[in-house]
Amino acid sequence: MVKALFLGDDENSKTLQELIRYHSRKIESTLASGTIRNFGITEGYINKFLSKEKNTSDVYLKELDYKFLCDFDNFLQEYYPKKHPRAMSHNTVMKHIQRLRKMIRMAFHLEWLDKDPFRR
Repeated sequence: MVKALFLGDDENSKTLQELIRYHSRKIESTLASGTIRNFGITEGYINKFLSKEKNTSDVYLKELDYKFLCDFDNFLQEYYPKKHPRAMSHNTVMKHIQRLRKMIRMAFHLEWLDKDPFRR
């Protein structure tokens, strides 16, 4: 139990993927289908960021900090979606950041996070 707590594997350590799944279940019956699709696109970019930049498929919520957010922002700014005529615009990047922020704020209010990394 002590080892699991130290390594962050205890039952109170939630991950980003758990947060995404919880958020998806929560919004599936309350938001419009287009909004749900947009959150799905943002989730896809989060997963691409984790696999390409962090070489992992998931991170603990307690590992989310301002640097993580800046790295994700840079990833989106430099990412060139396939079959698109150009890279993402600034407004598109900000919408993805806004959706991530909504999920992280929900985790903070659920007390899955001790501090909100967007509060910097």
